[in-house]
Amino acid sequence: MPVKEMILFFCLLVLSIFDLRLFRIPDFVLLAVFFILLAYDVFILSAGILMPVLCALFFVIVFSLTAFFTKGLGAGDVKMAGVVAYAVGFFKTSFIFISACILGLLCFFIFRLLKVKTERLPFAPFATAGFVICEAFYGRIL
Repeated sequence: MPVKEMILFFCLLVLSIFDLRLFRIPDFVLLAVFFILLAYDVFILSAGILMPVLCALFFVIVFSLTAFFTKGLGAGDVKMAGVVAYAVGFFKTSFIFISACILGLLCFFIFRLLKVKTERLPFAPFATAGFVICEAFYGRIL
């Protein structure tokens, strides 16, 4: 697994723990990971950052609109989408979050069948699972 994806995976694991315990995604983790990824691109890879930044901006806008109109996502989820998009690009980010949404819906329906009372579900664990599914699909793990 490439370095950026490994950094992102460990970030998503940490965010999942915070989200499961507190239903909050801390900004300091997202900012730290974003700047680590940015520094890695600029200083190690000497890569351009315009396209990753535009991709991140696109997903932040999409998730912001979703959060505004549905009240289902929090600000941490929006920022997490931006960091994921910066790290892996448009297609992988789309794959990750479509997988996360499908897994979240499955979990919601299972909770309904079992009559488990839940008012909300943390999104970061589903994003982490979506990332693992994406990496398995692309043959980087397993």
